[in-house]
Amino acid sequence: MNRDSVICMYSARQVPASPRCYCISSGNDYQLSRIIDGRAIVYIAMMGIEVIGASYVKRNCRRGGTVVDPRYRNKGVAGYLVGESLKDFPYQYSILRSNNVAMQLLLAKFGFMKAKSTQEINEVVNGEFSQLHDFVNEGEFITFMRTSLRRHVQRERLILVHNYAIN
Repeated sequence: MNRDSVICMYSARQVPASPRCYCISSGNDYQLSRIIDGRAIVYIAMMGIEVIGASYVKRNCRRGGTVVDPRYRNKGVAGYLVGESLKDFPYQYSILRSNNVAMQLLLAKFGFMKAKSTQEINEVVNGEFSQLHDFVNEGEFITFMRTSLRRHVQRERLILVHNYAIN
């Protein structure tokens, strides 16, 4: 798979609002609105004219969802999407389900580390910290819960990974 022929970056306004491309998880309308409103940049992997993967980064440098068509998984597509986003947003963080080992391992390849203290989490997320609660020290990292203010949803146990240089 040729990297240049597969990865395309589009600004939010250049991407057609296709439900086939973006309706990938719960909260589809909310996620899509972030992209359309320009609050996030979406990265799209294409094979010819077919969308085979997508990932987005919010303008506050928080990584959003990444999805790859099952037929193209384990072929480096997700890694290309993450790599392309790091060119535009060299410092990023992501809040992941604590059991999402595949994404944790992928982001670790790009230098992302699990947050080890609540102070570290606060330094990275800044204004979002008030939405996080029930912190648990798991030894090598911290897990927590997050309440979505807009969707009023309680999440599963989460972790924060980032590539920020924090002392």
